[in-house]
Parts: sequence; structure tokens; C-alpha cells
Amino acid sequence: MKHIRLTLTILTLLAFSAVSAFAAKYNFLIATDAPAGSSWVKAMEEISLKMQKKFGKDSVEIKVFAGGTMRDNSAVIKKIKMKQLSGAALSSGGAQLICKDFGILGFPRMFRTYDEYDYFIDNMGGYFEKEFEKNGFVLMGWSEVGFIQIFSKKPISNVEELRNGKPFILEGDTITKALYDEIKIKPVTTRMADIMTDLNTGRIETTFCAPYALIATQWFTKVSYMTNFPITFMLGTIVVDKDLFYSMPKEYQTEMKSLFKEYMTKLTKQMRKDNDSAKENLITKVGIKQVEVEPGSAKIFEDVCEKASDNLVKTEYNRETYETIKTLLDNYRAKKGTNE
Repeated sequence: MKHIRLTLTILTLLAFSAVSAFAAKYNFLIATDAPAGSSWVKAMEEISLKMQKKFGKDSVEIKVFAGGTMRDNSAVIKKIKMKQLSGAALSSGGAQLICKDFGILGFPRMFRTYDEYDYFIDNMGGYFEKEFEKNGFVLMGWSEVGFIQIFSKKPISNVEELRNGKPFILEGDTITKALYDEIKIKPVTTRMADIMTDLNTGRIETTFCAPYALIATQWFTKVSYMTNFPITFMLGTIVVDKDLFYSMPKEYQTEMKSLFKEYMTKLTKQMRKDNDSAKENLITKVGIKQVEVEPGSAKIFEDVCEKASDNLVKTEYNRETYETIKTLLDNYRAKKGTNE
């Protein structure tokens, strides 16, 4: 079966390459887990059309391979390095395979508001762009899934209830593992594709998800409670092969970057609205009950997240980068608190 999938993948790429060789001089083959017809895929397709409208149909073409058809992030990055693909929309887990310290951005409670995240992008986005370029990629845009909430079959208002709530972990997720280790949780290992089945059978009873994604995956049909304590902020990037990008004329580069920035800004605003709306609908229409963390437990959660992050920089990530980001955000919070 694996050989059949590999053959189909190669044939698909070769077929597209053969057609595109006559259609455009600069062909970007971009992989994403986002489904065909989604806002992310439509955005990249529209960028392609706008590039062709400005520079001609034989200039630039962006072809999107949606729905995870190019396999997982690791496989996609290998394909880009082998010039079989030329770009990808990556989760933070995938992006850190290129730039290890990108994973720091997914640490628990690193970002607590949209304003904090936006402030970080304004002040340190350029740093990560340079780090990606050092490793052969151009960062075209920042994407986000949103704040990850705790959704469960039973109410979770403290650490003990989370410990007994049958939470899951995906294989290779070192950040979540560090958090679980600190709380002394033994999670259920599963795959993304199996979460719905596991919720249905009761193998797992607690999941972590952004509100909009919870509805999109239909997981909301299997949970009854939402804990009002966002654990982390899930973000990602769109990257393309550095060699291909800089082989284009300068005016192509400038326009393409400008279009990605324009579209990703629009998508970010829309995703935030969708998540806010989804959260409200889950409570008012679906009937999911919002649970507040018990007095005193919020501090325990915060301390656990802090300790998990500290352990991660001891073993996995660069402490200097972590401290730089943390200091930036701490200063922002202090300033905002003073203004308020």
C-alpha cells in the first residue's frame, strides 16, 4: 500500500511538472493539510491568479496539494529539499523541523492574547524570517489556528480532574509531553485521524482544540464541557524554497511577498472572528458548558506551564531565544498593565 501511495505521489508531481513546464516559468508546488476549497487553499490560488494577471500567464503559477496528500510535515520538507515540492503550509511542529526554535512559540501559555502575539510578530517576526532563510526557506506568511481550549466529556476545573480526564497525546509531541510529565499525567497515545473514533469509544475523554477547528472536525459532538483556560496558541507558517524564490525577477519577489502578506492578514482576521463566533455557538447553540478553573488552580496551571517550558529549554530548545521572547512579552504585559 505504501508503494502504491508513493507511486501515485510521484506520478502526480511528474504530471503537474510536465504540464506546468509549458504554462509558467516559475512553478510553486505547495503542500498543505488544509482541505481543498478551504480559505487557505483559495488564498494561494488567488495569489497565483493575481501574479499571472500582473506579469502574464507564463510568469508564476502556484499549485496547491491540499488535504495532506503529500503526507506529513517531515515528508513534505524532505520533498522540498529534493526539489520535488517547492513550498508548504506548516504547523509549528512542522516549522520547527526547519527552524528548531520556532517550537518555542507553541509552548504552553506563551501567548495569552491576540495583542501579545501581534506584538511579538511586529518585534521578532523578522528574526525568524532570517532563521528560515539560513536553512533554505523563505517565510511567506504567518498563519494561525487559534487559542487551544480544553474540551472534555466531564468538567475539568483543576489539575486532578485533568489528570483523570483521559487526555491524548500525538506521537512525537515533545511540548505536550513536557506538560503532562510535569502534572504526572499518563496520556493516551493516538493519531489525529483516530481522535474522533477514540472520543466515540471513550478511549479518550479530553481533547485540546481551537473552537472553530472543534466544529470543523465534528469533535464537538463528543464533548460536553469547555474549560475557560486557553492552554496554548497554535500557529504556523507558509514557506517556499529559497532557491526558486530568489531565482525570480526582483519585481516578482516583491509582488509575491506583498500578496501573501495581504491575504494572510485577511485570513488571520477572519480566523479570529470564526473562532470567537464558534466559541459562542458552542455554548449558546450546541449546549457545551463553560467551566471556570477553581480559585487557586489557575496559579497551579500557570506554574506547571512555566516549569514545563523551563524543562524544554534545558533539553530541546535554545534558552537565549526563549528568554528573549519571554522578556519581550513580560515587558509588554507590564506596560499594558500600567496603561490600564
